[in-house]
Amino acid sequence: FVKADPKTVWTIPKAEVSYEDAAPMGGIAFSTAAYALFHALKLPSPWETSSQPTTARLQTFVLIWAGSTSVGLYAIALAKMSGLTVVTLGADEVFDYKDPDTPKKIKEWSNGQIRHALDSISENGENISHRTPSETDFGFPQGSTKLVAEGMSDDGGKIITILQVKRDESFPPSKIETKGILIYKALHKNNPDYYPWMNEWQKRMPSLAPKLKIMPLKQWPGGLKSLPDALLYHKAGKVSAEKITVKY
Repeated sequence: FVKADPKTVWTIPKAEVSYEDAAPMGGIAFSTAAYALFHALKLPSPWETSSQPTTARLQTFVLIWAGSTSVGLYAIALAKMSGLTVVTLGADEVFDYKDPDTPKKIKEWSNGQIRHALDSISENGENISHRTPSETDFGFPQGSTKLVAEGMSDDGGKIITILQVKRDESFPPSKIETKGILIYKALHKNNPDYYPWMNEWQKRMPSLAPKLKIMPLKQWPGGLKSLPDALLYHKAGKVSAEKITVKY
C-alpha cells in the first residue's frame, strides 16, 4: 500500500478502464500535459468546449515538440479533444524530426501563427553538447527548445518546457517566452498554484479516462521479479511511444 493525499489521486472507472490502462494515466506524464496546455498556456479545455466556437478553436495552433513522448502523446490527445489545431513531429500536420529545416517548414505551414507550444524534450544545446547525436534531441545538436521557438510566430508566443531551459543571447527570438513546469509541486499542499489545480484535475479524470486510453502498452512478463530487466530495456532507449506495464 502507498499513502497518498486523496485530493491528488482519482478513482478508476473499472468497468471502462483497466488497471493497466490507468497506470500510465495516473503517472506524471498525463497531468503534466494537462497542466501545460490548460493552465500554463491557458488554452481552452475539453470541458469548456461550449464557451468558444469550434472555428475559433481550430484557428488556435499548438506546437507539440516530440509527439512520441508520453507527455507528447497525451498532449496531442487532449488538444485534439479540445478542438485545437495540433502541429507535431503526428496530429493535424506531421513533420520529420530528422529534417533540419523542420522549424522553417512548420512556420511556413502555419503562416507564422503558432503562439503556443509544449516542448516535451526541453533540452538546450549547452546541456546536451557532450552527448552523441543519437542521444540528443532526436539528432538536433542545437537543442529542442530553440528549434520550437524558430517555428513560432514573429509576434511572440509562449513555450512550456518540462525542464528549466537556460536563456542566453543565442536563444531566438527574444519575443518568445519560456516557462518551465514541474508537476511534482502539486504534491505539496502549501503550493498555491499546482495543488489547487491538481485537485480539480483529478475530479475530472474518471470521466476523461475512458476517452483517453491512447497509450500503447507493452506487457512485460515475469511479474515484479522481471522489473530489473524491464528497467534495463528502458535504459537502453528501446521504449518509444509506449509504456511498459508489469503485473504482480
